[in-house]
Amino acid sequence: MAEKFRYDLLYNRDIPRFHECFPDKSARIDGKTYSYKLAGEGEPVIILLSGGFGVCASWFRHMQHFIKNFRVLAFDYPVELDNNAALADWIAKLTSLLQLPPAVLVGQSYGGCLAQVIARRHPGIVRGMVLSNTAALTPGTRHELQGMANKLMLLYRLVKVLPYSWLKPLFLKMSLSKVKDGTKEEQAYMKAVFKDLMAPYTKQKELQMDRLLLGLTEEASCTPEHFVILGGKVMLILSPDDKTFSEDVKQQLIYLMPNPAVCTSLSGGHLATVLHIEEYIREVSSFIKTL
Repeated sequence: MAEKFRYDLLYNRDIPRFHECFPDKSARIDGKTYSYKLAGEGEPVIILLSGGFGVCASWFRHMQHFIKNFRVLAFDYPVELDNNAALADWIAKLTSLLQLPPAVLVGQSYGGCLAQVIARRHPGIVRGMVLSNTAALTPGTRHELQGMANKLMLLYRLVKVLPYSWLKPLFLKMSLSKVKDGTKEEQAYMKAVFKDLMAPYTKQKELQMDRLLLGLTEEASCTPEHFVILGGKVMLILSPDDKTFSEDVKQQLIYLMPNPAVCTSLSGGHLATVLHIEEYIREVSSFIKTL
């Protein structure tokens, strides 16, 4: 069983240990050198796909536990890749270079959307998927995704013209709004998490992630036929108190996936996978072991 998570072990103490425990490795793809992390010896391989921050440090505590049973691949999304299809293709090239067998894609929020793009474009590298608090990329969700994109576009334009140092506090406040219903302890912990993740953030990284998020409407063409080979091999974690996406979008995600395992017991809003790591690891590990 995963060790009990303690909020008093602040995340900023873990960031240095993250890089010590999981040192960067390098790979040459299309003439460029990229960094990634690969650890653990178990099966199957799991690929961790980060949410809107686009950095794998957000998975540190999860990786500590997952490597006990699985081989884990994680990476920051390369900053020059600001197109979802290109990012999905890069991930496929990386797994091929590393000679990895078909893997389980584990995606949170934006990472869950990216997992759908990967599975649609490169079904041969996917063994299963675990998607948490994310949206279905279907024609039926395009309208809601476009509405979210319209709001993001305003921020994107601000990032392009204003000094990023002015905007970081605003983005930190916006991120913390996703745990506004949490306890004071949870909010303090998440503030430490976001501060650490945003510390090395640059304007270029922010613009990249904004473009990836804005581009999701272009990928909203998935149908159940795209995922039929994954029947019974998809887990959906949908926190009942996550209001990021509408109930209709959540239901369309359930419809999109073939015979998915649906978990609705993990509370904590959009960031439940970070706030309740122990329960998340237990649910996900149990599912992956069945694949």
